[in-house]
Amino acid sequence: MENYHYFVAHQFTTSQKADLRFAIESAFEGTGLKAYYADLDVKQGHILDKVKDMIFRMEFGIYDISNPKMPNVFIEYGIAVAAEKPRHLICQKGTNIPVNLEGLGRIDYKNYNHLVESLKSKVVPLEVERMELRKKMEKYTESEVLKKAVKIYQAGSEEMVQQSVVEVADNDASNKKAWYGDSSFPNRVDLIYGPYESLPFPGRYSAFFKLKIDKNSDINEAVHIDVYSNKNPGVNSSKLIRGIHFEHPEVYQIFAIDFIYMEGTDMEYRVTKLLQERHIWIDYIAVVEQDSI
Repeated sequence: MENYHYFVAHQFTTSQKADLRFAIESAFEGTGLKAYYADLDVKQGHILDKVKDMIFRMEFGIYDISNPKMPNVFIEYGIAVAAEKPRHLICQKGTNIPVNLEGLGRIDYKNYNHLVESLKSKVVPLEVERMELRKKMEKYTESEVLKKAVKIYQAGSEEMVQQSVVEVADNDASNKKAWYGDSSFPNRVDLIYGPYESLPFPGRYSAFFKLKIDKNSDINEAVHIDVYSNKNPGVNSSKLIRGIHFEHPEVYQIFAIDFIYMEGTDMEYRVTKLLQERHIWIDYIAVVEQDSI
């Protein structure tokens, strides 16, 4: 049930249950993402244990800090920070925010109508994109991808151009090696690209990029992946990956790009680091005919 739910934390008053919840749910109406609240959980045990479990299971969280005198929301937000779960702060304009939260990004809303519009423009597109990505990847198992791949490029092979990475030992990687780019490199830099090879047959393909990142709480774009051809720009396809698209920090995750291959086109697969303060590991890039999976 919780696969596509988000957690909402707020002061438990009658007006908020009726109005705030309605506003938040209205913003996400039609997306497939459903709100979940601590008072809906009937499990036995201390409330903090139940809340912690929900925060860990949900896709992301929305935390209303409009009443600084109510500590429950701050505790719940702290749990999300510690768990490095995607999270969004909201607050009524004019609230006296604690100093240690002042520098954090948040939505300041004038009224509930304003909150709906702000969520629709600033939060909903990000979280819908992340949900769709997860749904898509749930269709495939890694064993299927590797078994049916027509091309696999991974650390230790010589096909790819390694511009700003080093090969490192990594027990989590499929062949115990990974390409690694650290935060000392410039803000935007190509990590790997190549190999300018053709594919067996024209048709529809998917390129699977297996990556991990050190922090997954940032809503900004951290990595850019793409499939590229100088000979035929119609093949080109790309994807921007935000920190929150990774379900866990320092855990490999597969991202897919669909593309149509045309005969005689030499293919290039690229990984670009966008944020300076990020550590990125690349396990492999696997190319699979879509009809085979």
